[in-house]
Amino acid sequence: MTIAVFFAAALLYSTGVIKAGHMFRSIMLTILFGILLSSLVISILSIFMYSTIVSMFQTYGILISTLLVIVAGCYVVISLDNANRIVDGGAPKKFEWFAAYGIVINIVWLFLEVLRLLMYLKNDNN
Repeated sequence: MTIAVFFAAALLYSTGVIKAGHMFRSIMLTILFGILLSSLVISILSIFMYSTIVSMFQTYGILISTLLVIVAGCYVVISLDNANRIVDGGAPKKFEWFAAYGIVINIVWLFLEVLRLLMYLKNDNN
């Protein structure tokens, strides 16, 4: 599933269906900050209301994980665009490693989100 999402994002980027312009990057950054903020709030709330948070994730876990897989796939597009800009801009070779590292980090994030989605799907079937 991770490979399929990665190749789908790469195909959509390489064909020009998705362009990582300024607006796309701004929207994705806003979504990422929203995810980080909600994760922090949920973490703090789970200290005081553990059973409520657990039941919420049993109910909405599949939906949330699916959205996070989509967000991680969109960030793969941004990483590929960053790598493309570095190469096209004629940056020194050491910066190509930074671009590759960014792509790898996004693939790992995507893999973890896919694993979380599969975990929720497995628990939903029981």
